[in-house]
Amino acid sequence: MRLLCVGRHAYLSEHLCRYFRGLGADCAGAVGAADALAVASRHEPHVVVCDCDLITPALLDEAAMLYHGQKAGLDQAQIREALDPGRFIAARTIRGGPAPSESLRQADHFAQGLAADEQTVAGIEQRLADSARKLESAIDSIIGGAR
Repeated sequence: MRLLCVGRHAYLSEHLCRYFRGLGADCAGAVGAADALAVASRHEPHVVVCDCDLITPALLDEAAMLYHGQKAGLDQAQIREALDPGRFIAARTIRGGPAPSESLRQADHFAQGLAADEQTVAGIEQRLADSARKLESAIDSIIGGAR
């Protein structure tokens, strides 16, 4: 996977590249929006990782024109909303997703499963204890009868 790592300064860009290279990505670094567009045209990234405040409507429109031939047409508020992690998580309400409502549902489901498993284990432990007592009693009867 090709990543473009964009930072406000070279140190951040290089840090992002080092991190993602460690995960096996093919990375190219860029400093600022103008450099990002130039590097993107050469590197053709699958993903862009950058500081959120570097993403402006003008930058998105320019990148959209470069890749899709038309402007994205988003304003700063729409960009901020799209990049809001809380909103992103809350919107993922699919089964197994990270939304709080789904996480609570899954936690309840797992708690019920755990309670059932604990009850099963307690039953097994009780049967084992009963069997151990019966075995001990049978051994005592055999030893007592042999004397």
